[in-house]
Amino acid sequence: MINVDWAVKIITKGLGFDDEVKEACETLVNEVKRLAVPLNVERAPFLSTREFGIVFNPSRDVIRVDPILLAFNLRDHRNDTGIPYEDLLWYLVSHEKGHYELKQKGLRPLDPENEEYMMLYTRFEDYAISRFLRSKDEKYIRIERSILRAEARRLKVFSLNDATVLGLSIAHGYIEFKELDLPSKFVEKVSSIASTMRKVKELSDIPVLVKQLLAKI
Repeated sequence: MINVDWAVKIITKGLGFDDEVKEACETLVNEVKRLAVPLNVERAPFLSTREFGIVFNPSRDVIRVDPILLAFNLRDHRNDTGIPYEDLLWYLVSHEKGHYELKQKGLRPLDPENEEYMMLYTRFEDYAISRFLRSKDEKYIRIERSILRAEARRLKVFSLNDATVLGLSIAHGYIEFKELDLPSKFVEKVSSIASTMRKVKELSDIPVLVKQLLAKI
């Protein structure tokens, strides 16, 4: 997948002219399209996917790609984990397809207009993807573990989003509290998130558990 390596380098290093950057962006989008089959993929405007660079849009059943931000995220993941770009991109696309697969199984949020609820709910979907859909995929689990461990070690703000990331890592057993130096109140919040994730026995548990968790934390 040398084209992916080239595209990330052109976009993140500012080494190309405008035409080269355009070609590099098209390369990333086209590779996502190849990996995302049978889902449709569309290029998203810069920063319209928030900080992710690649997201599944459940209202339209499409994966949206911001190739600029995606390239920088791939670079950062590569620097943190040493995992090749093609494997990282494969993982990210497989993950977004997982959100689609959960929707196909009937999973829906109870309060989609509540930002904090959706922040928790989306992370619970991440947990469900690994536990129920990808648990036998050793490559997927290996990459996810590496990425989440790296993200956990970078935590500095201790926001609710940070708590959900670390809670996911703890729930999966990817990392332990003793490996990190964290404020006690933050540890309590993360512990609550992780323990609630572990209560999930089937997909239909998730919407209500998230509602209960939000009321508690």
